[in-house]
Amino acid sequence: MDILLFCIARKPGYLLNNIVNKYCKPSFPDEGFFILSYSGTFVLKSKNMIFKRLILYFIATFLVINISAQMFEGGFIGGLSASQIDGDTQKDYKKPGFYAGVFVETDFTQVIGAKIELYYIGKGAKKKIDDFEEFNTTLRYVDMPFLLTIKPFDRAELDIGVALSYLINSKYVTLGNTIPGGVDGMHHFDFGAMASASYYFTDNLAFNVRVEYSMVPVKNYPNWFNNNLSFGLVYKIL
Repeated sequence: MDILLFCIARKPGYLLNNIVNKYCKPSFPDEGFFILSYSGTFVLKSKNMIFKRLILYFIATFLVINISAQMFEGGFIGGLSASQIDGDTQKDYKKPGFYAGVFVETDFTQVIGAKIELYYIGKGAKKKIDDFEEFNTTLRYVDMPFLLTIKPFDRAELDIGVALSYLINSKYVTLGNTIPGGVDGMHHFDFGAMASASYYFTDNLAFNVRVEYSMVPVKNYPNWFNNNLSFGLVYKIL
């Protein structure tokens, strides 16, 4: 039987490292990862293994739905977002964006449960004076919230928790000119607090509003904090 091994750190252990160096051959180096193989054994390595490990955990959890449908439910989320960055020279939620992804959830009781989400979202900020755009900051993230779910009454759902975010890329435009390399000094990871509320019109379709705020700076000197407000729909697979 083929064995699939995932390296969970940038530097594998001593034994695994010796096996890789002695027997394995790299493939697909231009894609940011490579697969090493020997006797039906594959090792997947990645430059951003910490976050990809979390994504693998999420996918595994999502697949459990097919095995234990009575314990887990899943579905899709998506909508529009409005963002600002606290710490720059701009105020108000003037940066539009969107988010889209999936979720899995389970109920501990009729009132309390837990949820994990995974989605793409656009964040950032922009500043306009009359019709003149002084700057426009675009930040593209993959978010993974871990939420405690509370159902105070029928068709209503409240979520509170934390979100781990990974910065895919950034773009900075000032006075109509795009700055090469995006936003200088951005951290790859963001750790934020999140709260959301949903109202289910039907058993599987709900309207959702959520807020998310960085608990640590996403950029230093000066310190930047993502501040996001989103409105969207939740579709639960029953």
